[in-house]
Amino acid sequence: MIDLHINYWHYALEIENAGSIRKAAENLYMGQPNLSRALSELEESLGIRIFERSSQGVTPTKEGAEFLISARAVIQHIADVEKQFHPDLKDIQTMHIQVPRSGYTSEALSILLNEIDNSIPYEIKCEESVSSNSVKNIIKAQANLAVIRFHESEMLSYMKIFRENNIVFSKIWEYDYVVRLSANDPLAEKKILKTSDLQGYNEVIHAHRTANMFLPDHDNTGAVGYHKSINRIYVNDRSNQLNIVRSVPKTFMWGAPDMSLHEVEDGLIQMPFEHESLHYHEWLIHRRNYQMTDLEHRFIEILKEIVHRDYPPAE
Repeated sequence: MIDLHINYWHYALEIENAGSIRKAAENLYMGQPNLSRALSELEESLGIRIFERSSQGVTPTKEGAEFLISARAVIQHIADVEKQFHPDLKDIQTMHIQVPRSGYTSEALSILLNEIDNSIPYEIKCEESVSSNSVKNIIKAQANLAVIRFHESEMLSYMKIFRENNIVFSKIWEYDYVVRLSANDPLAEKKILKTSDLQGYNEVIHAHRTANMFLPDHDNTGAVGYHKSINRIYVNDRSNQLNIVRSVPKTFMWGAPDMSLHEVEDGLIQMPFEHESLHYHEWLIHRRNYQMTDLEHRFIEILKEIVHRDYPPAE
């Protein structure tokens, strides 16, 4: 019966991920009536309604959302126990972290991979994710660790979310957003940019940027409270974004400071911007009961070493 219930838990989690019973049945390669019956049996055994059904799909109820979080945590714990004691799995080195789009996380991963003992099997998942999704995935135990990026004005809201969901957080670093430009742009001669300097410029924006699901609505173009461009170019791939900034006149993009882009030979520069509302933070978060693996500890150490090397604290 326990094995049967665990299978049903997997079904419920897939329904949540898919957003509908029909899509979940397709993903599970089973008939929709059989999946609906399994869900009904699970709800009856628990004495709760896990999902509200509608023509648009399914939405977890309050009790259902609590069950799904617990079920996911239990399934992950079972997997961890199997990995700990199974002779073919217990020696595998693992890391699962979600990070924002940045150069220093890519550098840290490269350093880690060059350090790793290849004689011991390993499984590393380093996934790019926006902060709101990373927080959601930590809460749902769909990721072990995450580095999140947020604006100064969002700090108290995030701290409230973390307290309510038993999430531990610690600072990686903080900084002011910079403007990235072509090294040949006339503005490259300036020491610091002002709002008036960007009038008439095109702005490159990450195409998948979405409003924060947890926090009050604010401008979702990248930096809170900054100059808003009339012309916006939405591009997903980072290399394409930088190529556009490099090659299209009067084009810029916002971003965290990135030492890998400091070389003029790359055709790009990044410049400070005179605005009081461009301060951002990056924090490490994980569930309170989660024990980081050796690889995860080392990855975070490397991140902090890079930050200290490239952006030492002011004396």
